[in-house]
Amino acid sequence: ILAQWNKKLNEKNLATWEDQDLRILLEYIQMESWFEVLKTNGLNAEILLDVNETDFMMIKNNEDIAMKYGEAKYLCLTFKEIQENGTIPILINDVDLNILNIKSWTVDNVVLYLRQNSLNETADYFQTNLINGFVFVHITKQEREQFPIKNLGERVKLGKIISLIQEQIYPPNKSPSFSLFYDSSPVIINDLVELNSQPQKLLICPICNRLMTDPVTALDGYTYDKKCLENYFEKNDTSPTTGRSTMD
Repeated sequence: ILAQWNKKLNEKNLATWEDQDLRILLEYIQMESWFEVLKTNGLNAEILLDVNETDFMMIKNNEDIAMKYGEAKYLCLTFKEIQENGTIPILINDVDLNILNIKSWTVDNVVLYLRQNSLNETADYFQTNLINGFVFVHITKQEREQFPIKNLGERVKLGKIISLIQEQIYPPNKSPSFSLFYDSSPVIINDLVELNSQPQKLLICPICNRLMTDPVTALDGYTYDKKCLENYFEKNDTSPTTGRSTMD
């Protein structure tokens, strides 16, 4: 069954998919509970490409619970990824929170990253709406502006973070598409962007000027890469940013 399913993936043609293929896909992306709901609503693989996130969010399961924004968008992105590239988004539990792997982060990874960057209201919204890394990197400005996040500072910071991440993970000279699967190894941020841009600084450790892979917020209120901060405090007792004593 899996061999046949992989063959259909490579064909990049959802119109040929049968119910069994769709069921396997939903199980793979951990949304199998929605299979019968989709079938009840007359949605087979062939027409699912024409259904948008808003349509999906109007569907309710047997417990009268509607599909969350993150689930709906993830489903749409998955169908488009299959149709365009014959691949499926792969989510992993990235314990190191390497920002270059953000498109593969689970919901828990994304929420943890947001909390480490003091975006707690945003983290609550992402957790409730099941927004994983693959959905995160595809959030549009219009969608972001509709998020019910009351803290203005968080809204601005979130927009800057999303913009920078999208700039970093899309291949050079290629417009954003649903294909984000390409090799990317850790690089020095200087090779990618100019450091004088405030949005870009949000993901850069002030100590080493590299993309943060394990961001933590210190007592001075600034965010650093954990390893860099630990190495810094082996020889210093002042804030790397303000220069003030950490005992103040």
